[in-house]
Amino acid sequence: MILIFSEEQDFSTCEVIDWLNYYEVSWIRLNDNQIENLIIIQNLNQTKFTIDLTDHKFNYNQIRAYWYRRGNLKYKIKNTKGIDQSVLTYLETEWNSIRTFIYNFIFENLPGIGNPKILDDLNKIIILERAKSVGLFVPSTMITSKKFELINFYNSKGSIITKGVHRTIELNLNEATYSSLAEELLEQDIDNISDTFFPSLFQEKIDKEYEIRSFYLNGSFYSMAMFSQLNKETLTDFRSPSIKPLRSVPYSIPNNIQNRLGKLMKSLKLNSGSIDLVVDKKGDFYFLEINPIGQYDNLSKKCNYHLDRKIAEHLIEISNSRT
Repeated sequence: MILIFSEEQDFSTCEVIDWLNYYEVSWIRLNDNQIENLIIIQNLNQTKFTIDLTDHKFNYNQIRAYWYRRGNLKYKIKNTKGIDQSVLTYLETEWNSIRTFIYNFIFENLPGIGNPKILDDLNKIIILERAKSVGLFVPSTMITSKKFELINFYNSKGSIITKGVHRTIELNLNEATYSSLAEELLEQDIDNISDTFFPSLFQEKIDKEYEIRSFYLNGSFYSMAMFSQLNKETLTDFRSPSIKPLRSVPYSIPNNIQNRLGKLMKSLKLNSGSIDLVVDKKGDFYFLEINPIGQYDNLSKKCNYHLDRKIAEHLIEISNSRT
């Protein structure tokens, strides 16, 4: 059986499951909000546990491989009435420790794709440092909380952007949804910033010829070039909403860049993830970021890579390796 960690609304998970069904392989999907109960028993010679979900249960001995697509296991206390908030905070800390054990035990003892343990240890700054160490170009980057330092950085680079240090988030405010994408900072924007602010990431804006989104799976790259510079809305970030369709084509990353990216993924202990690159007007490749749980469906469909099938087949292969 293949254990799949996911979220209820993730459609990509459903498409991989369709292929597992096609190949008649058993699976169990564990969404982040489904746990009803669990039992963990540690003896001298073995550890075993059973997890009860909303409509079924499974135990560790049934699992041959895993896929961590996304999500974070939660345990909802059914009745919190009359419980002090400090107690609830403590119970949440207790659950976090239990969840960490579950992740550790599964991901250290079973073959699979993805690993949430790694996600907690990664951010854009760490990844950029690793990218430089394997020989990849990265845009000049600064984190500061001082306006005068930001002004100096802007004056030295000419064009800069800002984006989050951690992963992209979505905020729901006043019946609207806001996403934290990369945004260009203009001189008037900087003029309106206070003298001190929360430490924020700023980066040199590369004069791009095109962008590349690549999905990495167990040593292979499935890539797409996007001519985002042709659309005003996507000039800074290809993920920005655009009325005009974004021209995208299948793409093969040069071997020397693939080799460096492969070294980067291995150094980060990642066997899957979405990688973003930009190619400048001179033809130089700049590494931007990795999202270990990034979306790949658009890339797969536009370039006919059939990544959902490839993920399913890889899960079956590593599952069979344990029989």
